[in-house]
Amino acid sequence: MRTESLNIKSRAPFGYEWVDGVLTHNEIEQEIISLLAELKEAGSTYAQLGDELAKLGYFTKA
Repeated sequence: MRTESLNIKSRAPFGYEWVDGVLTHNEIEQEIISLLAELKEAGSTYAQLGDELAKLGYFTKA
């Protein structure tokens, strides 16, 4: 098994971040993902999800 860090220059997917070359969970973004799953399961549309995120002050990852 490989234990060394990788030098990756790509952007981390939403919910993750690069820390010393290792892809790790970003706790704040993981909370957002959980909220989105909960709202979607409750029947929210994608537009409603976007509105709720904006209302909470969350915007796209730059």
